[in-house]
Amino acid sequence: MLRSPTDPPSDMILSVGRAASILDLLADARPPGMSMRGITTRLDLSFGTTTHYIRTLQYLDLVQRWDPGTYTLGLGVFDLARALSRQLTVAGENMPVDLIARATDRDPGEIKEALDLATMIVRSSDPG
Repeated sequence: MLRSPTDPPSDMILSVGRAASILDLLADARPPGMSMRGITTRLDLSFGTTTHYIRTLQYLDLVQRWDPGTYTLGLGVFDLARALSRQLTVAGENMPVDLIARATDRDPGEIKEALDLATMIVRSSDPG
């Protein structure tokens, strides 16, 4: 899901990349989520390091812990998606696909799909 540039920037903050990798991994996890040990193994992190990342992401509501000790994305991810959706739609109109595709270096088809989803999210989030 996350893009993996061949040459990450020299000033990349590795801890942010690791946190994003955890979110990306959980985004692909099937219900009921992943165990701490599974996350640790898949990302080749120490158990202690993984625990600190997970606790921080839980605090930020980006990760949810479920019984019996499995983890999924948290509802804070939906809040971020809703905010992005509002940014991609202005006065009920989507930003131009080609503009977003050029700015993000992504395929226009992928952008169109994202905009369709953004429109749906914005409409379902509007009060009334």
